[in-house]
Amino acid sequence: MNAKNPAKILLVDDDPALQELISISLELNGQQVLVASNGSEAMSLVDAQAPDLIILDLVMPVMDGVCFIRWLRQERASAVPVLIMTGVARPGMVEELKSSGATEVVRKPIDVTTFLDKVNQLLQG
Repeated sequence: MNAKNPAKILLVDDDPALQELISISLELNGQQVLVASNGSEAMSLVDAQAPDLIILDLVMPVMDGVCFIRWLRQERASAVPVLIMTGVARPGMVEELKSSGATEVVRKPIDVTTFLDKVNQLLQG
């Protein structure tokens, strides 16, 4: 993507402070950011906006990240890359999330530089 056609990124997280931090970081990195506070809101944005990348929290009200990614992969058959952010850490979790349809997983708290590198890698395919 370039300045004329910035990547469209859907950020799905229920933490307003984290939404702001990530949105500003992505916008400074040249991307367009759409924000949803839960999986249910994100469903509407996926259909209306066709994002190039989805950044998804796991633990949210209304519809969590796992339910959303199942919907995305099964109901929409979408291959859009999904970067999961999570503060949850348990053995085998990353492998489990990838088998559910996640492209990559990063742990919270995020390091912005490393996070943006991962975003750029995913957008380049």
